[in-house]
Amino acid sequence: MTDEPAERKEFEIPKKFKDHVESLDQEAVDTIGRLCGRVEKLVEELGITDQCTGFVTDGNLAISWEHYWAGERRAAKSVSCSHIT
Repeated sequence: MTDEPAERKEFEIPKKFKDHVESLDQEAVDTIGRLCGRVEKLVEELGITDQCTGFVTDGNLAISWEHYWAGERRAAKSVSCSHIT
């Protein structure tokens, strides 16, 4: 936690991610697009701004999405509210 809020870039789903998603099959594009919309709506509803007072990371659940969707893994296997596997 910080004593004074730190100004950070506002949340946005990275353009590089959105561009990569467009290379997937249409079902995956539609599904991931809906999930991205839900994330953006939640960010707004929760009042998440560019003023940060603490930082949370959960690196043990992170995946390299650029490599995850490469080659034989180009189709969505399953989608949940929390992650894409």
